[in-house]
This record gives sequence, structure tokens and C-alpha cells, in this order.
Amino acid sequence: MTKKKFTSLLVVALLLVLFAMVLFFFHIHTYSGTVIGVSEGSNGEKNSIWVVELNKNEHVEGKTKKELSETHKFGGTIYYLPSYYPDFLFDNLEIGDKVKIYSDDIFKLSSPGQNDAYWVRKLHD
Repeated sequence: MTKKKFTSLLVVALLLVLFAMVLFFFHIHTYSGTVIGVSEGSNGEKNSIWVVELNKNEHVEGKTKKELSETHKFGGTIYYLPSYYPDFLFDNLEIGDKVKIYSDDIFKLSSPGQNDAYWVRKLHD
């Protein structure tokens, strides 16, 4: 195979991968909300975050975990993070952070709801 053919095949392959990534992130279900709980997995469990949509006049600053749990005990969704989600990003997630979650839109019927996340992105105000 000539160098020119190899280069053109490599460019086409990279463009296809880029196209697949764009489709994945623009056609996947997304949810936004505020983190009210962060749990580090143990004994083979996955790391998870508890996310709720807050009203504009609701705030989580200054509230304890117990107060947040009581206020939102049947609301929001617990998102289980994938094993490939970097630990340093998980360690930066805190209660009160606004996040955008990419998921498969298949929820487990429970209170609060549960779902597997593909990725979590921290939003900046």
C-alpha cells in the first residue's frame, strides 16, 4: 500500500470516528440538575450521584446531607457512573454542583429513580 493511500484511509477512519462521536453526544438523552448526594462505591459497587432539578428559589448551600435527603427523599435520580469515568472528575463533584448527565434514558422504577450514566459534565454558573 502506498503512503498516499494509507494517509487517505487514516483520514477517512478518523473522520468516521469523529462523526460517530458527534452523533453519540448530540443524539443521546441528557438531563441537567443539582447534585444533592455523592457516594463512592465500595465492594464492587459503582460511584453514584443523586441529582434533582431545583426551583429557582431553592438552594442547597448550608443544608446538611440529612436535610437534603429528607426534603428530596422521593425525588430526583441516582445516576451510577461508569467504570471508565475518571476518579479525578468524580472527586471534584460536590453537593450543590450543577451537572449535565448523558444517559440511556432507561430508568429503574424506584424512589428516587435510578439510571446508568454514560458521562457527567460539571456546569459552571
